[in-house]
Amino acid sequence: MAYASMLYFLTYNMARTDAFQLIGGLVIIACAGIVAAQPAWVALARRIGKKPVYILAAAGYGVAYLGWSMSAGAGTVVAYAFSFVAAIFNSGWTLLGFSMMSDIAGDDQAHAGLYSAAWIAVDKVGFALGGTLLVGLVLSGFGFDAARAVAGQPQTDVALTGVMLAFGVVPALLNVSSALLYWRFGRA
Repeated sequence: MAYASMLYFLTYNMARTDAFQLIGGLVIIACAGIVAAQPAWVALARRIGKKPVYILAAAGYGVAYLGWSMSAGAGTVVAYAFSFVAAIFNSGWTLLGFSMMSDIAGDDQAHAGLYSAAWIAVDKVGFALGGTLLVGLVLSGFGFDAARAVAGQPQTDVALTGVMLAFGVVPALLNVSSALLYWRFGRA
């Protein structure tokens, strides 16, 4: 959801006329955060375990996006910083999610292919529909006007709240909720 709504957030909440250019820099910063953090997540997981590191990373990602969504007026440097921090945590929960999936498949080799197929199917459908569909529902629910957007006109304050929720608050709540559910019910 955060990625699917980022251009909306940059354009409307951060009031950036150069959102398409800004997103390029944010992606480069995020890539740097992801690459830099991977070895640290591996080392930390080896030291204290995959489950607590996954929970830390998922919760950290949610908190980073929540903070970013509440800081729209803070400027470009702050956006770059949030992009970097969010990417570090994104790197951790993504890496650990894939790693734990292979652990589960390795523990039940008779069904490893089924686990892999289910993971790939859900992952692809989630990326294809999940974020964009949820963003569309939130924006529609808060009155975002696509015709006004095409005409270059401003959105209502309620619509801007919807953009902020779609960009940072809902993804943060989903990530923190998943971390809490995994902490409570997930296997180690």
